[in-house]
Amino acid sequence: VFLTWFLIIYILVVLFMMFSHFFTGRSLKKFGGDIEKELAFWRKRYAIRVDDYDGVFKKSTIKKIRRPANLVAFNTFAKELGQDELMHLLDVNSDNLLKNAKRMNLTIKAYFAYFLESIEYTKAFPSEKYKDFLVSCVTDNSVHLRENALKALYHMGDVNKVKEAYIALSEIHKTHSEKLLSDGLVGFTGDKEEEAKVLMDSFEDMIDCYKNALVTFLLRENNHKYDEKLKKYLSEGE
Repeated sequence: VFLTWFLIIYILVVLFMMFSHFFTGRSLKKFGGDIEKELAFWRKRYAIRVDDYDGVFKKSTIKKIRRPANLVAFNTFAKELGQDELMHLLDVNSDNLLKNAKRMNLTIKAYFAYFLESIEYTKAFPSEKYKDFLVSCVTDNSVHLRENALKALYHMGDVNKVKEAYIALSEIHKTHSEKLLSDGLVGFTGDKEEEAKVLMDSFEDMIDCYKNALVTFLLRENNHKYDEKLKKYLSEGE
């Protein structure tokens, strides 16, 4: 009897796995097809406006980025544009893009933050609106979104926004991986001396994980300007 039940359960498990693989494969194939369709959508909308181009899309067009396949397609489409064209498109559509980004679920919003982190910016961009959006994302209840938003802020090179993010997280006692934090600080694209100064000026406003990441960052950068302040911090923690 035991062997019979074991065989029945085994057969059911095998059948379940076969059906799961079948439907997963079909879903992935459909998603890939959806991305191609959405990519064609963005290329068509952009081509229509080439002759008399102002870069502003209709609200109903921008709203579509809340769909996963459309957002992935928008990411691909954006990378096909020249840098100046992309900066202009993000600038003139910023209000509608961010309005819809704020309404995304956390997973899709995390991908949007990744999109912002993956762009090569000009000195005049991104605008404060995008940076403020990313700072607001770090306190959402998603580690993936928090990390992508922080990486985008490091990439944009504005240490004051990084400081705002760390303090916002500290105020609600939201921790993050010290390794990821220190890696992000090392990868910061702005002035490293200013980065250290601005963050150390707000050192007391941070909880331990952000302080520890900052200490690690200074050690990795061989920056000893703040050794006395850090010695006091480390001695108090003993």
